[in-house]
Amino acid sequence: MNPSAATPETTDTGVRTTVTRTLEEYADLVRHSVMPLAVTSKHRQFAGRMRTAGRGRVFCFEVTAPEHSIERTPELIEEGTGNDFYKLSLMLDGEGMVLQDSREAVLRKGDIAIYDTSRPYSLLSSEGARTAIVMFPREFISLSPEAVGQLTAVRFDRSRGLAASVSPFMTQLMVQLEQFAMPSGSRLPYNIVDLLGTMLASELALRQTGAPANALLR
Repeated sequence: MNPSAATPETTDTGVRTTVTRTLEEYADLVRHSVMPLAVTSKHRQFAGRMRTAGRGRVFCFEVTAPEHSIERTPELIEEGTGNDFYKLSLMLDGEGMVLQDSREAVLRKGDIAIYDTSRPYSLLSSEGARTAIVMFPREFISLSPEAVGQLTAVRFDRSRGLAASVSPFMTQLMVQLEQFAMPSGSRLPYNIVDLLGTMLASELALRQTGAPANALLR
């Protein structure tokens, strides 16, 4: 990324914070920090902020930005960059929407949704929304892509099931992103993915059996 396009800062904690001033700067930041994505907004002056940390091919992003939309188009997918990841969005503030596979999930504070970067998707964020994003390789969880495909763009309610545990854990993680760079954080990426995989497996089991959530947890 062109250093003059935005204001990056990497601390000794391993957390990278970048502030943008225009939509073009923000779009460039997204492309080079995450993967090729199309960014649109009614705002030309775009005071966006992204905090990033990662370890072991698991990446966490905290994004604060004006109203905007992000799209993973078929053309961008054909570029072949970033097609083997799942991404999870957690709304920290404001509202957002995830669209994929002819479904849409409206997310409010604490809600979660997952999507697959190998297929087209869209993200919409409200004015002043703050979103946590976790990106990890698809092979890191044992569920088949077909199984996960049943849960893309599905709202995981922050007050129900395992999402009630995952949501506060991920919220706190965003506060302590420096844990990724610490020696004690070597297992953190795997713990995160295990937790998310368990949440997805639990939801699939509920759909298949109709069993109460507390019975599955026991």
